[in-house]
This record gives sequence, C-alpha cells and structure tokens, in this order.
Amino acid sequence: MDATDQPTPGGWRSFWALVAMQIAQAFNVNAVKIILMVLGAWLIERKMAPEGVEHLVTVMLVLPYIIFAPTCGWASDRFAKSSVIQWTSWLQIVAVALTIWALHARHLGLAIGGFFLISTQAAFLSPSKVGVVKELVGSKRLGFASGVLEGTVILAILAGQIIGGNWFDAQLKILGDGYSASFVPFYWVLVIAGVSVGLAYLVRPTAMHPGVPWTFKLATSHVRDLKELFTSQQLKLCGLGVAFFWGFGGFIALIVLQIAESLNHGDEGTATAFAKLWTRAVVGIAIGSVGAGLISRKKIEMGLAPLGAIVMTLGTFALALCPLSSVLQMIMLVIAGAGGAVFLVPLQAILQDAPEADRRGTVISASGLLNNLSGIAFTVLQFGLKYGKVPIGFQFAVVGLLTLAVTWICFKHLAVDFIRLIGLAVIRTIYRIDVSGAPNIPEKGGVLLLPNHVTFADAFYLTAACPRRIRFVMDETFIANFWVRRFTEIFHTVNIARDNPREAIRITIEALKEGHVVCLFPEGQITRTGTLITLERGFELIAKRANCPLVPVWVDGSWESIFSYERGPGFCKKPYRLPPPRSVA
Repeated sequence: MDATDQPTPGGWRSFWALVAMQIAQAFNVNAVKIILMVLGAWLIERKMAPEGVEHLVTVMLVLPYIIFAPTCGWASDRFAKSSVIQWTSWLQIVAVALTIWALHARHLGLAIGGFFLISTQAAFLSPSKVGVVKELVGSKRLGFASGVLEGTVILAILAGQIIGGNWFDAQLKILGDGYSASFVPFYWVLVIAGVSVGLAYLVRPTAMHPGVPWTFKLATSHVRDLKELFTSQQLKLCGLGVAFFWGFGGFIALIVLQIAESLNHGDEGTATAFAKLWTRAVVGIAIGSVGAGLISRKKIEMGLAPLGAIVMTLGTFALALCPLSSVLQMIMLVIAGAGGAVFLVPLQAILQDAPEADRRGTVISASGLLNNLSGIAFTVLQFGLKYGKVPIGFQFAVVGLLTLAVTWICFKHLAVDFIRLIGLAVIRTIYRIDVSGAPNIPEKGGVLLLPNHVTFADAFYLTAACPRRIRFVMDETFIANFWVRRFTEIFHTVNIARDNPREAIRITIEALKEGHVVCLFPEGQITRTGTLITLERGFELIAKRANCPLVPVWVDGSWESIFSYERGPGFCKKPYRLPPPRSVA
C-alpha cells in the first residue's frame, strides 16, 4: 500500500494552509493577466499597441507550462514538494516587482515579459501544489480535497480577473492613463504575494524522492513525460479531459472579453463589463465545485464527469442563442461554469490519486503540458474567429460542438458511473437505507458478497449500500431479453450458465482475482416466504480458489416491498410505508 494512502499528522492543517496559499498565488497571476489585457485594449484603441495583445498575454500565461513542463515535474519529484512550494512563493515576489518596474517605464513589452516570469513561477508551483495533497490527506478523502483545491483555485482565478479588472477601471476613471491606472493594483498584488510566502511555510515538510539529476535531455523530454501519462488509459483520458476544461475556460473568457470590448469600444468600462459577465461564471463554478466536492467527500465519483459534460454542452449551446449581456446570457454562464467544475473535479482527483508518489509530479506536470497546449489551441481558435469577424453567437456554437464531442467520449467510457450516480441518487431519495458493517468490505481487492435474496430490487439496495462498485452474478438465460442484456453489458455483470457449474465457478473466480467485488445470491432464487431458503453449494470453493474474503450480507425490511412475493408476483401493489425503510448489514 502507498504510504500516502493515509493522512499524515497535521496533514489537514497543512492542506488548508496550502489552499489559502494557492488562492493568493492564483489570484495574483490572474489579476496581473487581466490588467495587462485591458491595458493592451486601452493602448490598441489609441493605436499605441498592435492588435491581439490580449491573445499574446494569454499565450504568455501558458507558454512556461509547455517549455518547462519536464523540469517542473522533475523538480516536484526530486525535491520535497513543500520546499518547492516555498521557493516558488519567493519567486512570485521577484517577478511581480520586475513587472511593476516595466510599467513605470511605460513599456508594455517588458511588462508582458515580467508576466512570463510570473507564469513560470506558477508552472513550477503547480505539480508540487497538486502532488502534495495526497501526501497530506491520504486517498480516502482525496476526492473531497481535490474538489476543494480545484474549486478554490478556479474561484481565485476568476476573482483575480474580476477584481483586477475593476481595480484597473476605477483607477483609469480617476487618472485617465492606462499605465498609471495599473500601479495601485500591482502594489496590492505585491502585498498579497508576501502573504502567500508566509502561508507556504505553514505547509508541513514532506519527504524528498531522490532521483535522476537534471540534464538538458530531461528538460526536453516532453514526449517522454506525455508517454508516462499515456501509459494508463485512465490517466490518458483524465488528462485529456482536464486539458479540454482549461482550453474551454480560456476560450469562454476571451469571448466574454470580446463582448465587453464591443460594448465599451475597448475604453473605460471594458474591465467592469468583463467582471460583470465573468462573475456569473464564478458563481457557477462555486456551485459546481462545492456540489462535486460534497458528493465526492467519501470517494472519487467518476459519474460526475459525464454529468458535468452534459451541463457544459447545454449551457454553451444556450449561450450561442442569447442576446449579448442579457439576463439569460448571465444565467447560462452560471450553468456552463457549474458544469465545467463538476466535469473537472473527478478527473483531476484521479490524476492525483493513481500515480505512485515518486512519479506523481511527472504525471501532473505532463497533464499541465496538455492543459496549456489546449490553452494555446483554443486561444488561436478564438483569435481566428474574432479577427475573422465571426459572430459571437457562432463562436459559442463552435465550442459547443467540441463540448458535445467530449460528452460523447465521457459516455463511451463512463456510462456505468453516470447511471450508477443517477440511479443511486434516485434509490436513496425513494428509500431510507440504513447501512452497517460497510468497513468490513476491504477498500481494494476481490471480495465475494453473499446476501439473502428477498426482492427483484435487492441488487439496487446493495449497490446503494456498498462503498465499492459491485458485479452481480447472473444466470445467462435472463439475457435473452434485450433490456436485461443491455443492463448486463453496461454494468459488466458476471454471466454464468447454471447448467455448467464448473464453468460458472471459473468465471466467478476470474472476476474475483481481477479485484472486483462480486455478489452471489447463494439461495439461487428469490424467497417466496420471506425467510432464508436452502443455500446452494459452490461459494466456499469459489472463495477458497480465488483467495478472497467472504462477506455475508443481510438485507432486512424488504419483504413488504412491492418487488417481493409477499402479496404474490407482480409489482402492482401499494407500499405499506413511504419512504420504505431498508437495512443492509
């Protein structure tokens, strides 16, 4: 077992310090970004800068993540992640100070160069910041911690853009000069950078992972790092999904800025209009992050990814039809933002949980490389659409089609998780299920569950009660029915032929050796009397040959169900009580 499967002493205190530190750092990076973007728009309007400055600033944000990706991952794996967090916090102070000097010199190019240094600092921070979470809180609550980390960083990104833009507009209104309007916001950014240094030193020291020395070959090993990410189908799909989310978010942000510029002609009020629209996305992301974090508080819930993708798709297509700056458009920004956050949380949690500790930094850095390649691709796409005079509504439709494709991929790979998520929500709403003894089911490895069989709905009660996904043993004669066959395909049931017991035992043993939780009803049929009937033989041999634990299960309170034989066959019965109580032990 990975030593980081369990939380470390003081790990949660360190985690909350890490959250506060990353909020400060992400706020600063994005406040600087939006100030430089609206300053560029102000200069373009006066013919003092070339068109496309806002896209150049966006590229400068993501370029260090691409150039230095292998080195960032190496530093996170080679040194203690807590030390890297501290070093990079100091670097942000230096980079912000250099950018302030460039603005005083009234040199936009040098200021953008300073922003490149700020982004470089963020690129080196990212793998250590994300990779240290499992070392602090362990695996069990990683889904919740990931929801908090991703939700707060996204909120900090958006807050930095909104507050930074409002700061600039307020100063521009007073001073009437773009460069001068940037000074006060930047000095506050410098103060916040100082606070983040103090927070970085509250993160508990973590272990070093001695590895290979840095070489130029390592620094240019982008393809190798991507191969590390792509060695696992699960990591590859999660990495691509996270990359799509960040590209999608950047694209939407650039469209929102274009809307703000069109409403104010790039002059005073542009940043405020941007903030007004972007605040709605903040609200949506807050709702989505909190909701996903709460649902994932006990384990990583992959069914959230297709759910979030559906919401993103619907919200984006609706944005294509909304009038600019209308109430409906603001509502759809909330919906699209919420969907994006729900989509992101489980994918990012897998990237933190699945790799081994000494490779986690490399995997996360490779994911960051993908994120920023996606960011550049979406930036180039929006640049082409904007300066190709493509209407804003059509731009939303383009990204909506891309989101629809991602939704299809999610359902191709995560249909079971999605149906399980929705189905269990329905079951838990209808039934009051009291669960006891759940810790008796090991977190990993094959387990054979042996429950009593009282109703046709027992599989749903057990699925709602079990902390792990269950594969049910089913007689293959039932799969002649089309709908039952589709059910078995989606939920990967263990289909056996009762007239060939040796083969049935072999198939069940294989599923257990693969590490699945397998449920076998040892009675072989539903009771007609409400009492336990004679158990069929074979499950002892299965458990012995599979070398896995047996867990007896008792489902109580279901004899009075409309799905039992208590009042004869058929489901056209009136429930005795609502909500019907069930007990699973």
